[in-house]
Amino acid sequence: MTFGNKEVWSPDFDPIDTNIPVVIHKSHWIVPFEKNRCFTGRETELTQLEKMLFIEDRITKITVSGLGGVGKTSLTIELVYSIREHHKDCSIFWIPVTNFESL
Repeated sequence: MTFGNKEVWSPDFDPIDTNIPVVIHKSHWIVPFEKNRCFTGRETELTQLEKMLFIEDRITKITVSGLGGVGKTSLTIELVYSIREHHKDCSIFWIPVTNFESL
């Protein structure tokens, strides 16, 4: 089916009712790291971060900050891969911030 200049398809598409546009939600993924297959532990922190992200179906953002070498990147990589697995319609954009100017 074509709607405007975009081709749109849905398994629930009814060809008889062509006046109703079908919208397909697609998630986006921009994460420049592979999943760490050796990551273990930190379930408490992962649960807390996920709860902060998914509050009442709102769009939210979080930051993870702290001293160098404490595992912020590893924790966050594990979090985003878990979210990708459990929330298929969620888009994730990794924004590296190494200093204030890079914001």
